Amino acid sequence: MDSVGFRDLGYWPKIIRSLSSKGFVSFAIGLNSILDDYRHLNSVTVFSPPDFGSVASSSPMLGRIVRIHILPQRISYKELVVLPDKSPLKTLLPGQDLELKKAGKFTELNVTAARLRVNGVDIVAPEIFSSGKYVVHGISRVLDIADASKKSS
Repeated sequence: MDSVGFRDLGYWPKIIRSLSSKGFVSFAIGLNSILDDYRHLNSVTVFSPPDFGSVASSSPMLGRIVRIHILPQRISYKELVVLPDKSPLKTLLPGQDLELKKAGKFTELNVTAARLRVNGVDIVAPEIFSSGKYVVHGISRVLDIADASKKSS
């Protein structure tokens, strides 16, 4: 891809470079595989798992699995904290919403004492990096599409 085309993708190259530099290389590779379909989005939230290697090798499902890790809007950790428990989060995979759950007690002074989970997966590194258009939250493992279909209404 030439440098002009790369720039046309907006914030995606920054997300991919940042993921790669923070050790999320396999997820960055998966994310790169779907970029052309989503360059039009104004903002995104990415839930990035640390190990995406086994998923990256199963190409027929790769696009679906990557899409369930991305929301078509930017939601900071503080914004997630104030959402009601069991809030649905719309993903790029049609019909596959995630469910936000809170564990522990959140207070304004100490939001880190409690845990946030998406489909039962802990957000372990809130806002690994962000900008005005995107935010990336590190999660403990890959989200399961089967779990998401059970949780969506």
